[in-house]
Amino acid sequence: MIGLIQELELILPPEIWAAIIAFIAAIAGIFFTYYGVKRNLQAQYDIDLRSKRIDAYRSLWKELHLLRKHSAPETLSYGEVNTLLKELTSWYYEDGKGMYLTEKSRERFLDLLKELEDITKTKGARKDEAISSSDLGTFPDKETKTKGSGLRGAGSELRTLLLKDIGTREQLHLNYGNKRWRFKRTRSTIEKTTRSGAPIQ
Repeated sequence: MIGLIQELELILPPEIWAAIIAFIAAIAGIFFTYYGVKRNLQAQYDIDLRSKRIDAYRSLWKELHLLRKHSAPETLSYGEVNTLLKELTSWYYEDGKGMYLTEKSRERFLDLLKELEDITKTKGARKDEAISSSDLGTFPDKETKTKGSGLRGAGSELRTLLLKDIGTREQLHLNYGNKRWRFKRTRSTIEKTTRSGAPIQ
């Protein structure tokens, strides 16, 4: 290959070589420019999508307050279930925020809508009447590794997926040289630790 280039240098005049080099440089410049622009556009799109998803999830989180685990209501009435169904349906369709759900979160959201809809179809139920304990269900228990059930279990699973989608409860890792820093998220702070896990003061 080197020999061929040397032969071409003897055959072709310097002006032609200069033109060839300029052409190759131009092609390379176009490629790297395109690649850089594409990466920047993708990054901007990801940032914009994440920002809009967080806003959408924030309002959905609020709508799920009846299915909260902390200070949870002892029971729910059929009227409350019907109101929740309407609010979640409006959030998904009328507000158009359902488009920001990931595939797994969307599946769990629609499962929750189906459960709410089935409960509201209970014949002879009054609006102020409490739904059954089986429909209300239970929350998952990490200690006993027990899965949740009913509306409470569905709501808890959905909230877990929402948090996973936006990464608010995950650890962030940053590699710098031969060091690996670990950033542990908490509710109010981000704790920086070394590879061994010891906090950095």
